Amino acid sequence: KNSFVRTEAFAYKIDGKLTNVLWSEYSDYLMLIISQLGTTGTVVCARKEKNIDGDDNYNLSTLMGKRDEPGIHYICKQISEMASSYNYERPILFSIALENHLPSTMKQVLSAIAQDNIWLMAIAAAKAARQRLNRPIGELLEDNDV
Repeated sequence: KNSFVRTEAFAYKIDGKLTNVLWSEYSDYLMLIISQLGTTGTVVCARKEKNIDGDDNYNLSTLMGKRDEPGIHYICKQISEMASSYNYERPILFSIALENHLPSTMKQVLSAIAQDNIWLMAIAAAKAARQRLNRPIGELLEDNDV
């Protein structure tokens, strides 16, 4: 049975620590987990909005965890801008658990995310899900997709 939630996992060495990156594409969000600690860490929601001048702005809301950590908001904004450069428009739910929030660590994380180009995969997964949903119900039942 096919799942409508596509998930991909990657592992990197960042600052000598195993860093797991997991993303799951839901119909209305992308969930991106970046963890060196094996926990969920700080959870931040990033939504792209237009400001009065029509420029892009990213509304970052910390839902759980450290609220006073500028490094976490920095990385969420940078990744959101990276996604937007690939025309990815859905909100992103981040879960970030890093051992430190040093600029060098943040740069390595951003480099790893850019290297695997998850936005192209996420866009392809969203397109495939839309195509499945646009099929007649009879085809879905025959293929056991539901």
